[in-house]
Amino acid sequence: MNKNLEVLITGSSRPQLFPHFYESFKKMCIIREQPKVTMHEDFVFPAQSEKLVKIVLGKYPEIILDTDKPARGLGWTLDHYLFNRIKTKYMLYLQEDWLFERPIDIDKLVWIMDKNVDINLIFFNKIRNNGSINRQVQEQVDYNGEKFCVYHAWTMLPGIQRVDFVKKHWPRGVSFKPEAAFTQGFGAHNKRTPVDYCRKNIGAYIMGKTGEHRYIRHMGNDWRMAAWQLENASDYGGPGNTLVPGGNHNSKTMDLDYMAPWVDYPKMPTQRGDLANKK
Repeated sequence: MNKNLEVLITGSSRPQLFPHFYESFKKMCIIREQPKVTMHEDFVFPAQSEKLVKIVLGKYPEIILDTDKPARGLGWTLDHYLFNRIKTKYMLYLQEDWLFERPIDIDKLVWIMDKNVDINLIFFNKIRNNGSINRQVQEQVDYNGEKFCVYHAWTMLPGIQRVDFVKKHWPRGVSFKPEAAFTQGFGAHNKRTPVDYCRKNIGAYIMGKTGEHRYIRHMGNDWRMAAWQLENASDYGGPGNTLVPGGNHNSKTMDLDYMAPWVDYPKMPTQRGDLANKK
C-alpha cells in the first residue's frame, strides 16, 4: 500500500459518469504502488446515489465507499477527511465528473513535490494554459525538468495537494465553495496578483507549459443541470429552464478549442446532443 499518497473522490449522484471517470483515472494516471482509494458519496438525489453505490460495490472492491444521506456538502466532507481520515503526506483529490484525457505520471509529480517544498498543489487544467487569467500572469516555471504555470488561487480541480499545508490554512466550517475561502485567506485579488507572492505563499501550479492543452475534461455541468431540471424543476421555472445551479458550457469553447488534437473524442452518455460527437 502506498504510504505517501491517498486518493479521495467526492461524488454527488452521478452514476452514469462514474465508470467513465474511474476507468479513465486507472488508465491515464500512473501510480506504481496501489494507494488507498476512498470515495464519499453525497445523496443529493437518493435514487441516483443508490445506483452509484451498486456500481462501486459491485465492480470496484478496491474503493472504500462512504455515504451521507441526506447530503452534507463538499465543505463538511473535506473538513472530515482532511482532519480525520487522510494520513499520508499527499492527497490526490478527484471528483466523479472528470474524464482524464492524457497520461499523467502521478509518482513523478509526488517526487517533484518532495524535492520542492514550496509546491503545495499541482492540478490538472480543464482548459489550455493561456498564460494569464483575470489579468493575473500565469508565469511558466521549471521544476526538475517539468514545466508548470503559477496559479494565483487555490482550486479543487483534480490534483495533488500537500496535506500539512492544506490543514494549516483550511477554512473549517465553510459549506459552500471552501476553496474560495481558502484563497481569500491569502488576500484579495490585487494582493495575489504578483507571481512572487503566489509562489512564496500559496504554491499552487497548473501542470504543463504555457499553451499546454488540457489534461481533463469536465463532464459534470450538463449532468447536474439535467438532474435539477428532472428532479427539482419546480424550483427553477419548470422543465427546460436554463437558470439552474452549476451553469453550462459550450462544446466548442470547452471541448474542441482546449482538448489536445491527438486525443480521441470520448464516447459517453450525454445530456446534450452537441457534446455527443466531435465535429
